[in-house]
Amino acid sequence: MPVAKDGPVIVREHDVVMAQAVEGFRGLRIAQISDMHFSRWNRVYECAQRLLLSLEFDVLCVTGDFGDYRHLWQRSLELSERFLRPIVDRKPVYASLGNHDSPNIAEKMSLPVRWLRNSGVVVETGGAKVFLAGIDQNESRADDLDAALIEGVSSLPTVLMAHYPSTVFRLPDGPVDLVLSGHTHGGQIRLPVFGCIWPNDAIPRRMAQGLHRVGQTWLHVSSGLGTSLPLRARFLCPPEISVLRLVSVADHPIDRVSAAAVESRQISLPV
Repeated sequence: MPVAKDGPVIVREHDVVMAQAVEGFRGLRIAQISDMHFSRWNRVYECAQRLLLSLEFDVLCVTGDFGDYRHLWQRSLELSERFLRPIVDRKPVYASLGNHDSPNIAEKMSLPVRWLRNSGVVVETGGAKVFLAGIDQNESRADDLDAALIEGVSSLPTVLMAHYPSTVFRLPDGPVDLVLSGHTHGGQIRLPVFGCIWPNDAIPRRMAQGLHRVGQTWLHVSSGLGTSLPLRARFLCPPEISVLRLVSVADHPIDRVSAAAVESRQISLPV
């Protein structure tokens, strides 16, 4: 599969089929970014920002690790606002906290970003509705899945932002159609054939990036935009933006789409 890119940043697009037919649901495009690890402005962020201003999507979900070090949150906040400022003027932005983040990132941000901190909200755009929830994972045991999902609407597709992919294995009873995660950086260093060396979470190596089926839930793991120690480098694992198109089973029959055959593409738009 050829990889198109803007500079070092690629765009991956996935179709995600809702397990149950939802009356009136005609699709929703969610863009996801994760693991920016802002410490200084660079070409990756500039290219990613330009792509996000060109891509077609309905909402942007940011799944944590805005910062690099918690005590340097002011610098991370400054760069987060520089990155997101032109985007919030164009599309709604929802965010959750990752393990590198100070809560000050959420509490002090001046932009109209909707922070989902163990909470959820009904998102409606273009006639499509989903219940979107997010959990705090910036500290041990800070997340509260029950609180985040308690106001969910059973008739709506449910999407959960959770920085750690392993969260998918401890979801409470009740349907979560899609979990958006990051944290792994896709492995950051990948080897030919072998793939991810270390996923940095309690998940199989093969699940360190991309779209996976876990029970009745789709899990999407973003490779992220930034890098972190012990090695600030990527190999065979470029920084990425993901666009996930939620589609109704009525429009995309489940007998023609299985977990193994879910449509996944890499795309790029002219800038």
